[in-house]
Amino acid sequence: MPRWKAILQYDGTAFCGFQRQSNDRTVQGVVERVLGRMHKTKTHPVFASGRTDAGVHAIGQVIHFDSPIDLPEERWKRAVNGWLPGDVVLHSIERTSDTFHARYDAIGKAYQYLVMNGRTADVFRRRYVHHEPRPLDEETMQHALALFLGTHEFTAFCSAQSTVSSYTRTITTATLVREDQDFRFYIEGNGFLHHMVRMIVGTVIKTGYGAMTVEQLNTCLTSGEKGHWVKTAPAEGLYLMKVNYPTQA
Repeated sequence: MPRWKAILQYDGTAFCGFQRQSNDRTVQGVVERVLGRMHKTKTHPVFASGRTDAGVHAIGQVIHFDSPIDLPEERWKRAVNGWLPGDVVLHSIERTSDTFHARYDAIGKAYQYLVMNGRTADVFRRRYVHHEPRPLDEETMQHALALFLGTHEFTAFCSAQSTVSSYTRTITTATLVREDQDFRFYIEGNGFLHHMVRMIVGTVIKTGYGAMTVEQLNTCLTSGEKGHWVKTAPAEGLYLMKVNYPTQA
């Protein structure tokens, strides 16, 4: 049966994460029900590059599914988006290899995290940025973020729920840009552990308002011990930007 590769964009505010759950609203559940309508079944299974947590947004989440329906991209988008709720969009879709797998073929991901730094929060952006009212020192945070570049054991920068055989990951890009009151983190690597990006950002922010030093952060990274230093930034500022695949995928 033909296999299709698609990119989803979604506002994660009203979802209990991506992964299907029996009693909660999830991105996967919504998409599978819409595809089920097209295939005249209750649901139609999709497979994603990975999960996102409740409140996390996506600009480039990749999924795949099998379907005998053969439509050009624009008709696929018109049909699916006509049934999807307003907080999910099928951004693009293409026929792909019958062996392509959105999760297992991925060789990297990129995330963005947005921080609004000012004394007063913006009520209209509260679901899409993390508000940090304390003054942040940009130079200190730049030094702290640079420590994560390269290959490291990220034992201290993942949730206790992580059950993986290896905590080694490689960060290829880690940048921080200031735009007026906003700080924009961009982190790309060959893979990420549960809560890893949010823990990196939350802990770098702590160095920015002086609650810990860059040296103390480096100790957490090299020792693998969280102590009371590592902090997880809230979900609403995080965006899955893209998923990388080999050229032929």
